[in-house]
Amino acid sequence: EMVAGESKHSSGEEIERLAAARIRRQLHRARQQENGWYGSLSDENRQQLRDLGRRLIEMVGEYLDKRSRRTGLLDEALDVGGSYGRILIEAGLPLPSAIGAYIGFRKTIDETTRQNAVRESQPMEEALEAYGQVHILGDQVLLGISAAYQASVSNSSLERSG
Repeated sequence: EMVAGESKHSSGEEIERLAAARIRRQLHRARQQENGWYGSLSDENRQQLRDLGRRLIEMVGEYLDKRSRRTGLLDEALDVGGSYGRILIEAGLPLPSAIGAYIGFRKTIDETTRQNAVRESQPMEEALEAYGQVHILGDQVLLGISAAYQASVSNSSLERSG
């Protein structure tokens, strides 16, 4: 099937499937840590982040498979990052902890992209292109998170002065 180009799953779909399993394991480990970022979240915050995480994983697959317009996905990734940021601000996480939590998520997506490229024996150029595309999308999320924190700081300054 692979040689004929008729694999059952597209590259993006396979990354979605593998990433979801890895992230579940990662979150299980985060739950075990006494004073980690995950412990400071309410059940509602966790559910909101879970929903956003699922959407992000889908977006990675869509972006890699070019199933939709990339510009729209980049805008959505920025919005998802903003939502992540607002949830983590509400939970009282400082910006370094929020970024640390996101980096863990992003490393999982990166590793899954690499693993998929190896398993599918993708040519180096194609594998690097996929890796770069995942980073472009991930950068937008990070920008959204930082924008939410910046807006929070700006709002706090206005409230104190007014």
